[in-house]
Amino acid sequence: MKLKFLSISIVFVFLLSCVSVDREQVKIYVSGLEPMIDKGSEEVLSKVEDTWGFLCNKFWTTKDPTLKDVSKEIKGRTAFTEQEASQIFSPKGTYRVMVFFKLLRTETVSNGTISSKGTTYAHTAGKKYEDKRYAYIRLVFRGDKLVHFRVWPNL
Repeated sequence: MKLKFLSISIVFVFLLSCVSVDREQVKIYVSGLEPMIDKGSEEVLSKVEDTWGFLCNKFWTTKDPTLKDVSKEIKGRTAFTEQEASQIFSPKGTYRVMVFFKLLRTETVSNGTISSKGTTYAHTAGKKYEDKRYAYIRLVFRGDKLVHFRVWPNL
């Protein structure tokens, strides 16, 4: 019983440390982008792509978008809430929305049987799965100036 508790405790501590690492990375991105509000797109994109190594996943340019346009174009995890969209896109202008992603870490897990010593039985080890954790950054430019950003995973 003590070995089982110890094994579960070790796994729990490992998972919490991974979450902590993700949060630290996100804090770096948020603190790096906050002072860049109202900066030019070239400077912001250089930081996101060149310094941090993010890749562009989605690019959308529009003039005077409606809430319907915004919700149609940007979907999924990086979608705008109605409140966000109404605040960001209420001033008239030309907008550019860019969504970036970066692999934070990959973990391999197995559904094999665990022995009383906390090790996997080799002859009953099952299929292995990869769990990939990504960070996402959504940038909104009005004209050539950064007016809004958001980073995932959420803090």
